[in-house]
Amino acid sequence: MSGLSEILLHDLRVLDSTTYLIEIAEGCSLNIVSGGRAVLHVVLAGTIEVGLVGGDAPVVLQAGDTATCFYGDHHRLAFTPNANVASLSLDCRASGGDEVERIRVPSDGGARERFTTVLTTIFSFAHVTPAAYSIRAGLSLWCMAGAREGGHGKALAIDTEQILEDCQGPGSRGVIEIFANLMLIRSIRDMHRSLWNDREMPVWAPSARRIASALLAIHAQPERDWTVAILARCVGLSRSCFASAFADEVGMTPIAYLNQVRMKRAAQLLQSERFAVADVSRRVGYRVPSSFTRAFTSYHGVSPSLFAQGAGLESQIRQ
Repeated sequence: MSGLSEILLHDLRVLDSTTYLIEIAEGCSLNIVSGGRAVLHVVLAGTIEVGLVGGDAPVVLQAGDTATCFYGDHHRLAFTPNANVASLSLDCRASGGDEVERIRVPSDGGARERFTTVLTTIFSFAHVTPAAYSIRAGLSLWCMAGAREGGHGKALAIDTEQILEDCQGPGSRGVIEIFANLMLIRSIRDMHRSLWNDREMPVWAPSARRIASALLAIHAQPERDWTVAILARCVGLSRSCFASAFADEVGMTPIAYLNQVRMKRAAQLLQSERFAVADVSRRVGYRVPSSFTRAFTSYHGVSPSLFAQGAGLESQIRQ
């Protein structure tokens, strides 16, 4: 048995993050699309509304306040209600260079426009997969107030002018992304403390949840060049712990299971009569057709070319 705090802090590890400094002009709003990744907003100057698109009434954030869209739901930053709407798709691929990328959303391009400045970070987690998302342990949007009352919790006190200054110059991206990680952890801890008063909520079989995530990944992309180390990293475990837990839950090694999935997928593709052996080989992760032929024959007891011809051999294929 594992506690809910283990899911929120130990089970979810930041693999990568990218931070943007976004300036939104008066009269504008911005739809945030993150591909399901977690997004953290820290308001550094001005006032902004944040809310889930199609959700409850938005929350007003001021300088020093934060909002965490933990599950990456579609949400909106709005300078004023009924504003002109633009959309921004965020990803974890840095634009290059050593500085924080700046994005400006102007209303009419006027030099005297008023802007709200938001530091926005998108996070890529380990073990945030469909299996982990089904838990949805906390609120979709968690807002914390800085030096005032309001929000779901209390934000970490920061010097917003200093953070703005740190967004400039060489090394700024590295410094700011470390700051964003700290703010994310603060938000997760505050959410857990506020919703469950630090109680340990029972969540059974943490290893089973992680192994289920690995199985989903294998079935989704059997052609990927999987190794035990890569699978372990995807679910936030060491290589040795993952291999042991996988064998306990599944009854075979990760590579043996991967081979089984590939061979069953190959048989399905060959049965469709639409793919040549070389095409099937590539689609199940074998770059060299001869290696695929050996693996298929060893597993099914018949060569892929003979199986593709039919000849009443389907009954010999392992289920």
